[in-house]
Amino acid sequence: MHDEHASIDRRMVLAGLGGLLAGGTLGSPSLLASDQSGSLPGYLPEEAWKGEPAVMSGRAPFDLSDPMQNWFALMKSTNNLVGARTYVPMFMRVFFGPQGKAPFPLYTSFGMWTWQLQRPEPGQFKDLQRDDVIQRALYTGVICDPWTFEPVDRLYIPYTDTTVETRDSLFGESWLLRSGGRGYEGIDRPGFRSVDEERQRRGTPYVRFGEDVAFNIAGLLQTEGPAQPRMDGSFWTVREDELMSPEHDLVEATYSFAGVSRARERPWLGLDPDDDSQLLMNTQGRKVHSVERIPRVIQETLLKKYPDRI
Repeated sequence: MHDEHASIDRRMVLAGLGGLLAGGTLGSPSLLASDQSGSLPGYLPEEAWKGEPAVMSGRAPFDLSDPMQNWFALMKSTNNLVGARTYVPMFMRVFFGPQGKAPFPLYTSFGMWTWQLQRPEPGQFKDLQRDDVIQRALYTGVICDPWTFEPVDRLYIPYTDTTVETRDSLFGESWLLRSGGRGYEGIDRPGFRSVDEERQRRGTPYVRFGEDVAFNIAGLLQTEGPAQPRMDGSFWTVREDELMSPEHDLVEATYSFAGVSRARERPWLGLDPDDDSQLLMNTQGRKVHSVERIPRVIQETLLKKYPDRI
């Protein structure tokens, strides 16, 4: 069953580069177009996808110790610098953690981010710099059995001894990403802004691991408040030779994500408003740039149901 207002994560995220870009799939529901007739399911206005694709000035090789080049390397790893469309298909297992009781696997899911970086219009935002970009993002997720990864319409919850109807996760958001780690702003959410001064000064943490480079993004780190306490983060791992090669404009990346948030964020679970049970999301995926590279299981379980998400 589809509920266009169902929230999932990050991510969303997903979440600045951790929540949103990282499949930050633990974020609040998107602000949807009021007139959905001109929107894609989930819903972003179709006109939002007609902006000029963003081709950035940064090119490999990169000095990862330099904050601006570090940011270009991160954008190439998580997205791309040449205006191409990006897909992040993924699978996840979600665990339910009641306070003072034993946790248990609640459900699994297949999901996918569809991303497009675009050029802002001149004067659209204050203090724009050359490589600031808008990220258009669609998230699509299908709930599955906690053991078999088969899509399900109903789910048994031992904690409440109830069976509930599941809700697919479809949402869209737009974000302004400021180059050089200067932060991000939610275009759909006026006033939502995040600036990490340490990241701006030092760049995104990374580790060289054999032939690979892995960037670690701390996405949503929140205390009590309207968005409830949560934390999430992700790793984006690429081959260092491809990342540093001017010949490889599009590089694939392995994506892993973990996040903790309150279970009551998902209304379809039927929990009391003051229930403090938590969800742990454990996610693995792959960043690709063509439909052909999306794994068959995602094409069969997700894209057959929602073909307009590509």
